[in-house]
Amino acid sequence: MSEENKNVKKEPIKVKFRTCIEIIIGIELGILIFLLLNNYFRNNDNQIDNVNEIIYQDEEVPSDIGKNNNLNSVGETTSNSSNSSNSEDYIFLCDGLEVKKEPGLYMIDNFSDGNMAINEQNEEKYNITYYNYENGKSTGTSKGKFGEETLVYDGVAQVENVAKYALSKEYNAMPRESKLIYNIPEKLKDLDKENGKVEINEIDLDGDGKKEHIVVASDYDVDAKFSTKIMLYDSEYTKIADLVNFENPYYKNEEDLTNYTVTSLSLAGNVECMDIDNDGNMEILIDIPIWEGKGQLSIVKYQNGKIQGEKEVTGSVRP
Repeated sequence: MSEENKNVKKEPIKVKFRTCIEIIIGIELGILIFLLLNNYFRNNDNQIDNVNEIIYQDEEVPSDIGKNNNLNSVGETTSNSSNSSNSEDYIFLCDGLEVKKEPGLYMIDNFSDGNMAINEQNEEKYNITYYNYENGKSTGTSKGKFGEETLVYDGVAQVENVAKYALSKEYNAMPRESKLIYNIPEKLKDLDKENGKVEINEIDLDGDGKKEHIVVASDYDVDAKFSTKIMLYDSEYTKIADLVNFENPYYKNEEDLTNYTVTSLSLAGNVECMDIDNDGNMEILIDIPIWEGKGQLSIVKYQNGKIQGEKEVTGSVRP
């Protein structure tokens, strides 16, 4: 083979070797660019995280983070305390007069303590929409009427066009249903024998899954003496407390005992269970008649085996 032919055959080998070198260099450059870009974006992410951390530290941390809050039926966060701010920002009415949303015994005529005087501020405050409750259920909404046309006495008015109980805030004030028990349980057989009528209302007051029992026992004898007791029992029909002892009818004529009006208490007419302070617990509301006026309202809260409010309240319609 001639020297010229040898040179011709070696030329393609040099071309292929150069091409491989270029490919390798290109790959290395690509890897280098990738590493540089990756490092660049990683540093930027860290800087953003640091900025966010600084901003969050400068802000006030919400006080309720990590606390065990309850969520009520309309999605509002409420604390377990009955003295929470939720009970302060709305109105609770009984017979059209504003009521304190806390356990206790109140004269219905004196609920307002002079705060329902007729003036421009109160007309704006009370002429609003109310959510009504009565006889164990919601009765819908209505626009309250307050002013000169609803005067009660000497410049003080009540809210009209509302039910027995009314709230100015929309939430489920009766989150659990009550049930009348018609068959007297064995533990209450003696109570049934001692009284002419026994009514039992079963309801889970504090939402712990155990149902309490509100018992109303009424008795009437030949001497025209009538008495009613309202008691609270636990899920096993063990008495927790006597709530109300109501005695004596209102006689139209004290000299003629054949002419009288018997006043007694009943579940349907005098006892209601509803959550008035929006804490998830249903209070017992007992409407107690008196000689004159609208009467008294006993508000009782039962929670974790304890009672808040008045016990053994005595009532009578005698003058």
